[in-house]
Amino acid sequence: MRGDFDKQLDLHKKLCLQVKASRPYFFYISTANVFDQDMSVAHTESDAPSAASEYGKFKMACEDLVNDHLDHVAIVRLPMVFGQSCRRVKELVESASKEEALPIFPGLKLNITTNEMIADKINHMVATRPTGIFHFGTTDRVHHASLYKELVDKLNIEEVNLVEETDLVGDFSLISERLDVFPADLQVTTDQVVAQLVEMNRESHGRNS
Repeated sequence: MRGDFDKQLDLHKKLCLQVKASRPYFFYISTANVFDQDMSVAHTESDAPSAASEYGKFKMACEDLVNDHLDHVAIVRLPMVFGQSCRRVKELVESASKEEALPIFPGLKLNITTNEMIADKINHMVATRPTGIFHFGTTDRVHHASLYKELVDKLNIEEVNLVEETDLVGDFSLISERLDVFPADLQVTTDQVVAQLVEMNRESHGRNS
């Protein structure tokens, strides 16, 4: 959904009230932005959210709303998400074709995931029905600049003008204390995410050629 945050929050409340009687197992997809006021460290599920951005504050309010109104809730917080022909990959390709500079941040740490890995974890949760807060993302962290340089190399994107900037420094990672909820094959590293991303985009290019 997009648009006015107050209207979106009101819609979330109406949805919670409508489904409450059926006692559903309810997923709410949230974001690392609920911690964007404090980027000095990576954050775990037990850390209290603290947002500075309007978007982060909105997602915090949504988390509180579903927790207040529903009993069987799984709040899934996502880090930077990649996928097949996703916006972030398209930005890399378009910046090369348009000869535009693309900023990268050597002082920013983060972790990542893909849409397919999110789906795999949610499928597992549907089967096992755990509740609470869950941080999805790689078990390791990577610097933003290093990640983008690797993607350019592995995806064979030529003539990308990556410009290192120093105005964004900190840690925007979501670390999970709840790895025991998932089997080992769903606990992945940055290298595994990049490998899957390369395969996704190879398949996409193959279908489009």
